[in-house]
Parts: sequence; C-alpha cells; structure tokens
Amino acid sequence: MINDYNPIHERQKIDVLCFCFFLIIFFITCTAGGLWGTSGSGSFSFAGIIFTGGRFVLIYFTIWLASLFLVFYFPKNNNTKSLLLIMAIGVIARALLFFQAPSDDVFRYLWEGSLFTEGINPYLFPPNDSSLATYAAHFPFHSLINHPDITTAYPPLVIYIFSLITRISVSVYLVKAVMLIFDLGAVLFLVSILAKRKINIRWAMLYAFNPLVLYSFAGEGHFDSMQNFFLLGALWCYDRKKWLPLFILAGLAIQVKYVAVIALPFFINRDNIKVSPVVLFPLFLPYIPFITKDPGAVFAGIHQFAGEFAFNGSVNSIFRVISGEINTAALMCRILFIGLMLFGVIKFNNLTNERKRLGNIDPAQGILYALSCIIILSPTIHIWYISWILPFAVIRNTSSWFILSLTACFYYIAKSVAWFGGEWVLPAWAQILEWSPFFVFFGFELCCALKRDNHNGVYEIPDSVSVIIPVINEEAKIQRCIRGVKKDPSVTEIIVVDGGSTDNTADAASLAGAFVIINNKSIENGGGRGGQIIDGINSASGDIVAIIHADTIINSHIFTEMKDVLSLNPDVAGGAAGTVFETPTLKMKFIEFLNGLRVVFFGISFGDQIQFFRRKEVVDNELFPDIPLMEDVEFSLKLHKAGRRVFLFGNASVSARRWQTAGSSNFFLILRLFFGYMLQRPFKMPDVARMYQNYYNN
Repeated sequence: MINDYNPIHERQKIDVLCFCFFLIIFFITCTAGGLWGTSGSGSFSFAGIIFTGGRFVLIYFTIWLASLFLVFYFPKNNNTKSLLLIMAIGVIARALLFFQAPSDDVFRYLWEGSLFTEGINPYLFPPNDSSLATYAAHFPFHSLINHPDITTAYPPLVIYIFSLITRISVSVYLVKAVMLIFDLGAVLFLVSILAKRKINIRWAMLYAFNPLVLYSFAGEGHFDSMQNFFLLGALWCYDRKKWLPLFILAGLAIQVKYVAVIALPFFINRDNIKVSPVVLFPLFLPYIPFITKDPGAVFAGIHQFAGEFAFNGSVNSIFRVISGEINTAALMCRILFIGLMLFGVIKFNNLTNERKRLGNIDPAQGILYALSCIIILSPTIHIWYISWILPFAVIRNTSSWFILSLTACFYYIAKSVAWFGGEWVLPAWAQILEWSPFFVFFGFELCCALKRDNHNGVYEIPDSVSVIIPVINEEAKIQRCIRGVKKDPSVTEIIVVDGGSTDNTADAASLAGAFVIINNKSIENGGGRGGQIIDGINSASGDIVAIIHADTIINSHIFTEMKDVLSLNPDVAGGAAGTVFETPTLKMKFIEFLNGLRVVFFGISFGDQIQFFRRKEVVDNELFPDIPLMEDVEFSLKLHKAGRRVFLFGNASVSARRWQTAGSSNFFLILRLFFGYMLQRPFKMPDVARMYQNYYNN
C-alpha cells in the first residue's frame, strides 16, 4: 500500500484550519460588538456583583486575542495576495462595527462644518452662543454636542473637511465613512512601509485588526485616522526620498492634529533640509480664512481644553495625587515633556546625532519616542489617542503599546459609569488595570534601551551568512539539514560543531560540504551547546551568524530574509526566526504559537527557533554565553545590548521527537528549568551544569 501522508501538506491544512477558526472567532466578536450597543455598554452580574461594562470588555478582549492569533497563523507568503487578504479582513471587520452609535465628537464635527459652510467662524462662537440660536434650532444634533460652551479646538484643515462633508449630507455615517477611508489608507501606507523595509507585512494586522483602531474609527468615527494617514504617508515618502511630498504630508498631519508637530524634527536630514520650508505652506495657508482681529482666537479652544481638563492621564494622575490640583500637575508634566523632547530631538534626528553620516536614524524611532512622551505625560488620554502610536510601534517592533491597546478597554468603564450614575468618571481600579501592565512592559523596554545606549549601534551592511550547527550523534539528520541550508544563496559557510558524537556525524557533515569542528570539552569547561556555538562563532567569517539544530529542515530562503532585514534596518542587532514542528498537530501548533509569543513580547527565543545576529558585535562584546544549557535564553537577554531584536515568521521545520517521546512531562520540565533559571539569574548564575544533566537524563 502506498503511503500518501505528506507532513508539509498536512501542516498546510492545519495552518489553514487554525487561521479560519480564529478568523471566524474574530468576525463573530466584531459582529457582537457591532450589534450589542455602543462601545462600553453591556453590564452583567455574577454572584450578586454587577460588572459595569463587563460585556463590552469581554468582547473587546476576545477581538484583540483573536487578532493576535491571526497574526501568528497568517499564511506564510509575503506578497500581493497577503495584502489583499489583510485589506479584505480589515474592510469586513470595519463594516461589522460601522453602524455602532458614534462618539459625541462626531456631532461637533458636523456642527462646526455646518457653521463654516454658512460663513460663520467656529473659532469665535461656541455652540451654545445665543447668536447661533437660529442655526441650532435647525441642526438635528445640537443637544448632543459636547462642551457646548467652548469654541472649536480643531485646526483649520479639519474644519474644511467637515464643511465638505456637510455640503453633501449632515450625516454621522458619512463622517464615519470618510474617517474609514483615511483609516484604510493608513493601513496601506503601513503595509507598504513594512514591505520596503523587508519586514513581514502581517505585522500590519496588529494595527489593522486591533479593536482599539476598529472601535475608534469604524465604531465611533474619530478623525485621528487622518493624522495617522498623513504621518504614515510622510514616512512612506521618507523611505523613498520623496522630500517635497514628505513635507506637504507632514504639514497636513499637523493641520489635522497639532500633536503631529512633534514628529516634524525627525523627518529632517541633510539631504532634505533645503526642501523642509515647504512644510510652512500646508501648515499656515489654511489659517487665512480664519484670521481675525484676535489672532489667538483659533487657539482659544485647544488652550481651554488643555488647561482645564484632566482625564485618564497616567503620570499626570500621579502628579495630581501628589500636588492635589490639576494646574500644578499639568505644569510638572509640561516641564518634563519639554526636557524629554529636547533630549529626543538631539538624540534621534539625522542632523545632530553621531550616526547621521550613515543614515542610521529611522524617523519612526524619533516619532515613537516623541509620541510616547506625550501620551505618558498628557493630562487627558482618550483611548483613540493610542492609535497615533500603534503604527510606529508596529514598525519598531515595540510590544508595550500593544499591551496598552488591550488594557485600554477598561477606559470604556467610564461610559458605563456615566450611564449608571450620570457622571463621566473612570474608577481608580479601572485606571490601574489599564496602565499597570503597560508600564511593566514599557519599563522593561526602557531598561533594554538604556543598556543598548552604551553601544554606538553603527553597523555595516551585511553581505554573508555563516550557519552554525551544534550536534551530538546526529548522523541520521545532519546531511538533510545541510542540504536545506545550502539552497539559500546568502549562506557562505556552514560550520558543524560536534560535541563528542559516538557515531559518524562528523564524517557525514564533512561529506555534505560543512566545515567540522570537534568540541570534546566537559560541560563545566566550555562544553555543551554554549561552548560548541562559541567555537563556531570564533571560526565563522560571515557578517551574520545563524544557529540551527541538526533536526531543522530549511524550506525557504530564510537566511536571505535575515540579511535583507539587517541591511535595511541598521539598528537591528539580530533576533529569531520562527520554526514549525515537523509533526503537524493542533498541540504542536499551539506550542509554536507560544514560542512566537514569547519572542514577540519578551524577546526570549529558544534553540528550536533560529537565532541570528551580527557576528562582529557579538564577538567584540563577548555576548554569547559559555554555558552548556540555557545559552539560548541567556543570549536572548544579552543581545538587546547590541541593538533592537526582530522576530521573523519562518517556516523551517524542526523535529518534535522530544515532545513525542516525553509528552507533557517535557513541557513542564522546560517550564520548570526556564522559570528556575529566570528567577535565579538576577541574584547569581544558576547551576546550568545541573540543569543540563536534569534535562538530558530525563
């Protein structure tokens, strides 16, 4: 009988099954979110306790989690079909939430657009001004306008856009449709930026499918999607050295949201500084129709909002508790923000930084820094403000802001509290749940950045890849592994480091075309996997080193992908490429997901993934640990000192032999060793020799 079983085809079927399953969950929860009331609605009781807004929080959390699974189970290809699939899913998700009740901000958009259409300056008259009573009587949403005693806080360009909308129809759904067009345009820009930088476009789904983005724009209709569109458009132009449209788009971004001005310094470099004054045209021309005897009138509304209100700020809330008043806390935050921005402008732009000569400063890095400062220090943070930073967090592979995009669901508790008690208040417990997880991850990323700052981060463009394979008794698998590696044209050498095999592993590797090194040292004195890998690194000549196990089967040009990513992202020191288990089962797929999740959110990769790095930096700073076990974990924790780390979605297959023979006991053994190592590490170096014996004798 012919055996038709094909593990690759079987794995593809399971991949499709997993993706479809989570896609269905994603669409179901989006549908529930669209049908079950407005954002923040839906309380339920349990054991006599009322959970205010609990149903919404549950739906939001499920959408976020399903979108995360979709990122990891997305088809491996990075091509036009992938783009079309991302956009199709994004459009459907937005359509499912489109008919939610809009934010009350939308009524203000329509009011101010209608006023300007009638020739009335909205910077001079608040909505409840008695002279506008006739217009108010004919405006269908006047009673729903928020803060009716304050003049508009929006820049002139936004007023023009609102006016164009009202000339067509005074419709909340037309406003939302326009904001969705800009939102989808921002997704397209983001995908194109990732593709240009050789970063897998599936990362764009962390923005495109994020419930925070879906609810902010499709659900509530906020116009912040326009700022995201123009800023990403400017970054798209920067990557392609299209300087004129870059500064036009940057100016338009500022004309949508004043906050975008903090991004401008990071776009300027020596090549485009002469063109940069172009930004003044889109920046100032829209003000001309609104010029009055009092030039400050156009800023009166934004000044009042900024000075009199404080809601859901993080650091600002702490300062308010300490000082006891809003104004003092706001002043402290402003002083701190000015200092941090001055530091950021000096450090992260291509005019003053020492790396400017090599063009190593990515504008996205400076923009991410500046937006982080303003969001953390601002007295008022509405949930849709976080959408400003999410695209740049995608580009810069920063996980803390995605954690905040999840816990931000507790912001909506304020809406539920308002419905029950009539007052817009965010309980302290909800604010703690919202911000605390973010600051844990943000603090870790900040520590990594501070340690990394000791290195200059200037890297040459890599040209070659050395692949190191540590082995013991792998005669049956080593030649197949080497054959797969040799198919990648970027690999210039394959180094097999034999740790004392008793079979013919070394001869088999040599016959397959690898350079073989023998390491017969004891595990206490430079032996084990760590010692083997160090021997390989010291013998390697490639610009990039990649480490794989002998049971790894390379199914694509993953090493070329590594080279491309490091070439186009000069501040990246290395990272890991995901692998899949040779045995395609749902259990193994879940373990693959957990492996990827660990790398993405904690930066820790294991040996059954492909670790890669710039060789010179690691050798010069002795970053690879000489330990027999946990060398992969320790190296992951040290690599951040050399630069950013990235995760690539690879499809190289690895054997599940240990999982099959040891079963769940292997899973719990790995967990015990890993957490034992991590808990002991801050105080003293764990007994890795004992761990080695425990692992391999099990």
